[in-house]
Amino acid sequence: MLSRRLIRIKTLQALYSYKQQESDQVQRGKEQLLQQLFRFEAYYLFLLQFPAAFRDFLNSIADMERQKFFPDKERIRECMALNNNALAGLLDETVSKSGRVRSFNWDQAAESFDHLWNDLKEQEFVRDYLVFDKPDFSMQREFLLQLFDYLMNANEFFNDLMEEHYPSWYDDEQQLWRVVYKTLEAAKEQQVTLAATMRKTDDEIEFSCELFTLVCTHEEEFERHIKQASSNWDTERIALVDMVIMKMAIAEFLHFPHIPPKVSINEYLEIAKEYSTPNSSRFINGILDKLRISLQDEGLMHKTGRGLREN
Repeated sequence: MLSRRLIRIKTLQALYSYKQQESDQVQRGKEQLLQQLFRFEAYYLFLLQFPAAFRDFLNSIADMERQKFFPDKERIRECMALNNNALAGLLDETVSKSGRVRSFNWDQAAESFDHLWNDLKEQEFVRDYLVFDKPDFSMQREFLLQLFDYLMNANEFFNDLMEEHYPSWYDDEQQLWRVVYKTLEAAKEQQVTLAATMRKTDDEIEFSCELFTLVCTHEEEFERHIKQASSNWDTERIALVDMVIMKMAIAEFLHFPHIPPKVSINEYLEIAKEYSTPNSSRFINGILDKLRISLQDEGLMHKTGRGLREN
């Protein structure tokens, strides 16, 4: 469910937080990391329940309109947009019956739905869908795909709303979109198959926890390597996030034999471009490339299988 890139980002954030707390409680830090990792799954399930929650909100608006002395029939019809989308209900039902941990109820965000609807009903894909009284299943699925695509990738208000409840939203949003998309794409008329439940024994979860622990327990050793490779730099002047990134890369060099060194370097350079200063990636690249060569020459780096390949 989680990409290796996102795993590295979340591990970096957990290590950065751990260092700022100046705590030596590695287990506690690892538990906090696990909470962040599993929160991703909770918000994946939460997103799948959005269409049904939004449908219920629109129905309440339609009910209020019907009670008026001169009800607006067109507004009532617009508010029935999701009533003819059985897939929205099936998503909600599947998540509810799964028994899996979710985050918070959409009722907590319902006060923002009116703003969302005023925007959504002006979108062409919504206007097109409203033309049909009885859309078939493929049309229902396509509409939900377009809805999530628009909300998650184009609607600033929705993204700000999600960030209020989920501080990691902007880190996770693209990966969440991919998992939601795959779920909808694979949905059948009578069946929705959820992405596999995340478990502590998953390879990616174990990778994250091991990486976190290695950086915490081998910190002095990794810092010595960095000092040797940055002889012209005072390591105390190196930004904390850059130090953590380099230590994570060293951990992969020395303790993950199946990950090629250049893969580790390229991944952390991309992360540095996004999470550190504009010049950090060039500095980190120089240090890690020196370390890659020196650790190989000293016989400290042992790569097997895929890890033997440079690319």
